[in-house]
Amino acid sequence: MPRSQRILLLSVSAGAGHSRAAEALRAEAQASFPHVEAKHVDVMTLVPASFRKLYADYYIRIVEHHPSVWAYLYHATDKMPRDALFAKLRRAVERLNTRQLRDAIREFAPDHIICTHFLPAELLAHEIKRRRSAAPVWVQVTDFDLHRMWVQPGMHGYFAASEEIAFRMAARGIPEKSAHVTGIPIMPAFSQRLERADCAREINIAPDRMTLLLMTGGAGLAGGEAMIERLLQLSANFQIVALAGKNAQLLAKYRSLAASHPGRVFPLGFTSTIERLMACADLAVTKPGGLTVSECLAVGLPMVLIAPIPGQEERNADYPRGTGRCAQGAGHGGVGIQNRSTAPATRTAQAHAREHARARPRRRRSPRIKSRVGRRGMNFPRWLRPWLLLAWVLLLSFFFAQVEIQIEGPAGWAKNLPTWHIEKHWLLDLFWGGRPMTGYHAWRLEACLVAMILFFWIIEDALWFALNPAFGWNKFSPAHVPWHKHWWNGVPVDYWIAMAIALILFIWSYRARSERRSSRA
Repeated sequence: MPRSQRILLLSVSAGAGHSRAAEALRAEAQASFPHVEAKHVDVMTLVPASFRKLYADYYIRIVEHHPSVWAYLYHATDKMPRDALFAKLRRAVERLNTRQLRDAIREFAPDHIICTHFLPAELLAHEIKRRRSAAPVWVQVTDFDLHRMWVQPGMHGYFAASEEIAFRMAARGIPEKSAHVTGIPIMPAFSQRLERADCAREINIAPDRMTLLLMTGGAGLAGGEAMIERLLQLSANFQIVALAGKNAQLLAKYRSLAASHPGRVFPLGFTSTIERLMACADLAVTKPGGLTVSECLAVGLPMVLIAPIPGQEERNADYPRGTGRCAQGAGHGGVGIQNRSTAPATRTAQAHAREHARARPRRRRSPRIKSRVGRRGMNFPRWLRPWLLLAWVLLLSFFFAQVEIQIEGPAGWAKNLPTWHIEKHWLLDLFWGGRPMTGYHAWRLEACLVAMILFFWIIEDALWFALNPAFGWNKFSPAHVPWHKHWWNGVPVDYWIAMAIALILFIWSYRARSERRSSRA
């Protein structure tokens, strides 16, 4: 008897949407195709804790505290060539930290792989290039935007959120036959008709009272507490169902507000039946995640979209505006509330809380990033630039530390690497902290780079005199160049010293490389 078809669904829990899309596909496969075995794997469960913290947790922190930095990273990586040095380094670090994923794929032996996040798609593109992956790989885009990182070589096909995304896929070189407009996957339960009264009784709210469903994201990025306080100042007769997800601290704040305003605020933690909450709501006040927008559109729930993350959520907020079931939150106003008989498009006026100003900085505070597609140049406040440089250095340091951890292993300091070691020398005590010198730490590449820098400055300085009409070679002498204090044989002494060091490093780096190649042969 032939075994059932196997589909492996790969997601990344950087935000809930990617995992929810994978779960929706798994649930649909289980319900509609009983002969198909579908398995969902969160790649973040297969990586070291340090990498998971960087990839998932730091993403939330950057978005919350430094949205302009995230906007820059989003658009810079969107324009970055695939063969750029930073892109290569990033992919190398990702591969080093996700080796267990290859083992999980081999163990399950899938017939098809569907990625609801670009990270596994990028990892599998490398495996396909090395001819180490036999199963066709599909990519499900989970936003109404198409970042370059979603587009990977060797993919069997793409599932687009809309016709516009399919068009943009074609513009990025994806063949038309490989792009399929399917929408964003949502759970099958959203296609069912649910009774408002039954769903309202489940959470002990009044079914005949106007209900606002507040979804600010489990990370609490949209200032839900401040927004509830502002809404409660309105005189309209409505109740608020406030979702905190898995954020225990946010849930505690919501419960405190509920205690102060009985019958007005109904706090809830994580739920797997969001469709039942939507069924008894008149308006969703929410961040514009791709999944959330799709779910609201599926059940016909009007939305006020707040605090979009620069980049993908800004595009998600643009998509539903033409449906008449969406209003964009702006400024510091509250949410306008009218009676339930009013048309959905006019139920809301202005919305938002003060945290939205942090995610989309106002002009009077600082120059804004030119983050829209097609604009060139990105301007930052002067005070932010040195911090961005330091952050860049820290990021590169983190990546390089991850690489060295994999190379040197648990023994540390190249102890078990097959290379030469000098354990003791007085120069090591003086300049190297007493540590052994090894062939690994005496890097050939660095020696060659230092030599090239020295050559560059010598040649550049000499050409400055040769090409400068105020000097020329005739005036290249101590009498006309007083800032070079020491000369020898008609040339500044620092030229000789720098040239000697550069030659030694350059020759040594190539001799060492030749010796290594001959030893391998």
